[in-house]
Amino acid sequence: MPLHDWTRASPGMFPDFHSSWLTDLKRALNRGLLPPGYYAMAEQRTGIYGPDVLTLTGRPRPAPVAEGNGVAEAEPRTARRFASHGLPAAGRAVTIRHAGGDRVVAVIEVVSPANKDRPEHVGDFAGKVAGLVRSGIHLVVVDILPPGHHDPYGMHAAIWPGLDTDPEPAAPPADRPYTFAGYRADDRPVAFVEYAAVGQPLPPVPLYLDGPAFVNVPLEETYMTNYAELPAELRAGLG
Repeated sequence: MPLHDWTRASPGMFPDFHSSWLTDLKRALNRGLLPPGYYAMAEQRTGIYGPDVLTLTGRPRPAPVAEGNGVAEAEPRTARRFASHGLPAAGRAVTIRHAGGDRVVAVIEVVSPANKDRPEHVGDFAGKVAGLVRSGIHLVVVDILPPGHHDPYGMHAAIWPGLDTDPEPAAPPADRPYTFAGYRADDRPVAFVEYAAVGQPLPPVPLYLDGPAFVNVPLEETYMTNYAELPAELRAGLG
């Protein structure tokens, strides 16, 4: 099913789809896509969009992740690969971790209109993603909204300067302006980026676990399921 034009969504439509899509992604990951010892949970956020991230958690000091059942180790082939030359200088930070609890391994973020409506909101979102990657947490950023006035080259272009001392241009292709990125949190982070346009399928994006292991997030399948459940009157408005 093709990607739709969500700038035409009626009020309240995107938040509803946003929440239900994340729930379906969580279910898909937990129903066998993730290897043993890992699970995904929706994280509740304050504000009008409610839960907007999935956190992927692993048990402390897991055994090495074995390939198979959707888990791969060979580096994914995506439209573009951005390799950091080194992390920009930053101030010190204190990280609080629960000594006996499970640890956050990765986060999936679905960009909302509120992340793009002001320059400071784009900066906050980009800074949050870069900060998580710098702290060792892998990220997937899913953006089904087109570049706007405050992110003219998309969210990856806003995020990447926070992860590279010498960032290469990150503008998407003119005919595929929608950006989907998987960030591997190494000493020198790597971004695996795919692009799409309205009318095209959503691409798979690698979600990294421990070491070189990753799974591809089933964006297209879960998007299709949740789009089909929207009322016909609302679907018609998206074209």
